[in-house]
Amino acid sequence: MRLLFLANPSAAGWRARRLLPSLREYLAGKVEVFDYLETESADELRLQAGNAARAGYDRVFAAGGDGAANAALNGLLGSDTALGILPLGHGNDLARSLGIPLEPRRAADLLLRADVSSMDVVRVGKRVYAGVAGI
Repeated sequence: MRLLFLANPSAAGWRARRLLPSLREYLAGKVEVFDYLETESADELRLQAGNAARAGYDRVFAAGGDGAANAALNGLLGSDTALGILPLGHGNDLARSLGIPLEPRRAADLLLRADVSSMDVVRVGKRVYAGVAGI
């Protein structure tokens, strides 16, 4: 499996920053190809997810909150690259609704062995949303 781990270290008031090193180390030993990038914005995360899809990654794990998940979703839409959500934010609404454990290592284990499946999304203009869209 080729896995790109995209991280938002500022999730949950920077709480994610302290969780990322051990999660990164844990995942690196579980797949054939593992790459890691920390992003500074939702736009950068979306762009890097899209780049990963074009580069042929099997899965992109977005580590952060609902914003990171949404950015990665928008980058991967229409590709064959699967999105995995590592919930490190405050609410983690999408992860909760998908049944992803909120404990990061349990979530990682589930996402590594899970079968890939599709899900419905909503398009508003050029943006795509899964779970919740607000006005």
